[in-house]
Amino acid sequence: MENNHITMFRSFNAHSTNYTIKAKIISMWDKKMNGYDNQIYRVDMLLMDEEVRYLKFLYNY
Repeated sequence: MENNHITMFRSFNAHSTNYTIKAKIISMWDKKMNGYDNQIYRVDMLLMDEEVRYLKFLYNY
């Protein structure tokens, strides 16, 4: 992968939604539905880019 197409976290802005990132997952955990241990409604991740900047990422199912 070429580094000239990678966007660092510090360069994110509200006017664009198309990014290519390279990040390491520092931590990942899932949120389960109340009362239903087998149903996940969200996955949370703490990401780190090459400049050691952090981003919390939430993915809703």
